[in-house]
Amino acid sequence: MDEQPEPTIDLASVTKTVAETDRRRALVEEELTQAQTVVEALRARSLSLEESVLELQRQLDATRKQKRKKTPPSRQIVERRRRAIDDSHGTVDDGRHAQSGQR
Repeated sequence: MDEQPEPTIDLASVTKTVAETDRRRALVEEELTQAQTVVEALRARSLSLEESVLELQRQLDATRKQKRKKTPPSRQIVERRRRAIDDSHGTVDDGRHAQSGQR
């Protein structure tokens, strides 16, 4: 029968490989922890920005609403101007008729 020799294990090499693997694992875990910290900070900043945008939107909506109450629609402005012009023409015409009647 063929007898195969038992493989020899270099204990020093295995120990060195295990130590290197552990070192790399520790580095990866540290990087992961740092990345998680950054992600949490970004989430907090994102929420803060969202709240700021919502507050600005509420302020804008309130300002628009107040402006609408203060500023009549353009049709009303046009109509008021037209009436004022018509009234002023009527006043001028009335004044002319009154002057011509006095002569």
